[in-house]
Amino acid sequence: QQPAVDLIAPWSVVARAGVTQLRNLQGDVTIPATSTDLAVTYHTTPAAGPVATAPVLGQSVMTLKTASARVAISRHMLLQAAGLNGYLSALLMRVAGSLIDRAVLAGTGANGQPTGVANSGIGGPSGTSFDAADLLTMQGIALADGTDESRLRFVGGLTAHALLHARAEYSGWRPLWSRGDIDGIPASATTHCPSTTLILADWSRVVLGLWGAGVTLSVNPYENFAAGVISVRVTVDLDVAVPLAGNAGFAIVNDIT
Repeated sequence: QQPAVDLIAPWSVVARAGVTQLRNLQGDVTIPATSTDLAVTYHTTPAAGPVATAPVLGQSVMTLKTASARVAISRHMLLQAAGLNGYLSALLMRVAGSLIDRAVLAGTGANGQPTGVANSGIGGPSGTSFDAADLLTMQGIALADGTDESRLRFVGGLTAHALLHARAEYSGWRPLWSRGDIDGIPASATTHCPSTTLILADWSRVVLGLWGAGVTLSVNPYENFAAGVISVRVTVDLDVAVPLAGNAGFAIVNDIT
């Protein structure tokens, strides 16, 4: 069976960015986290040994959350439009991809939503008059725990993209955000990220939990039997966790101006 995130990758920014997925979950799931590295000791004598490190532990608890969308279509439409089944499947998978992006990036944690990265309390520099120096600050924050730079990727909202695309990195240089990257790091803009927010992350540290199949397409042939109307529904059973204490691989700027 192909992983659900792979199926929706053509329609999901965070899937392409490399979020970690836990599939076929049952019940609540606890994800451990630690904010301290173990101390490494070189042995200067045969009797020397490592210093014991007491890790600072935390956890994120993932609980099932469900969201769905539904489209109603008539029997006549199915008969008249060749290839409609494929179009509807693609439409609903695009909806699933958008739903996952909104959950991971901007979920509020209220009204049945997961808590997304932008609302996880992760910090970063001020967004006021954001410039190249702030970009370097973001990178320094995200890399501070030893994160591999090659794993980082920017995701931002549309207003952030427009502002940084119109702002030169340095006088006479190219824009800060140009041709799909920011300072050589891949970057994606999406309407599913808060509009003035820019996130730099090792996205493999974000955990997308999927219960059962994760993404399910269901058909109700009796939506309106008398009128010959059927409905097709896409359901996503998920939760999101950012199991870390401190910034560890992340930096976020809100309200970029």
